[in-house]
Amino acid sequence: MFINNFDFDETIKKEWSSPVMYDGITNIERYKKVNPKILWILKETNENGNGDDRYHREFHEDVTVYPYWKRTYKKIILSTYGIIHNKSFAAMLDFSNDKTLKGNYKILNDVAFINVNKTGGKAQSQDWYISECYQKHKEILLTQIDEIAPDIIINCSRVEEVFEDISRQYHLEKKVFTSPDKYTINYACNNKKLIIDYWHPNSRIKNDWYCTQIIEIYKNWK
Repeated sequence: MFINNFDFDETIKKEWSSPVMYDGITNIERYKKVNPKILWILKETNENGNGDDRYHREFHEDVTVYPYWKRTYKKIILSTYGIIHNKSFAAMLDFSNDKTLKGNYKILNDVAFINVNKTGGKAQSQDWYISECYQKHKEILLTQIDEIAPDIIINCSRVEEVFEDISRQYHLEKKVFTSPDKYTINYACNNKKLIIDYWHPNSRIKNDWYCTQIIEIYKNWK
């Protein structure tokens, strides 16, 4: 089951007030072919300021049009590449330089993104507000996730209930991963699905540490 983005757009339009950010699978044909299938759950997008609805999927087709794209998407691109191509961060050192990275942003066409708040936000997200958005729109968001049918979910919304609800919905066993420097990261899995409860990619965490923990959790699950 893979969501028809445009059918679900009508649901989003009814559920959220304008302006609305239409999200989901960036490129359905590419998503169908890739293994494993990855969904990133983010907080919200920056408001575009002109009151228009916009398709966030089109933005993910070429994020480099945004001058500050690396703040969020460098970690996402590297982590996604490491999972799909079974590479450690150390094996991607050449790939991670800015020039090479910009030439490989198209990997975002292979994954799905959803925002908990689909009306857009300001420069700095408020966690309490993102949590309120999730509580208000929980049923729709969980349906969207289910229809996207990812193998791997990386929950970067910082809403604990997202992790709890998805773990319960798919009967996932909760586990704890401990990094070499003793940080603990919650994840849950069964033999079909993995969810990682993680930091937002725009957080002040070094690229190598951020990506390495995601890739290592994935390897443990695989």
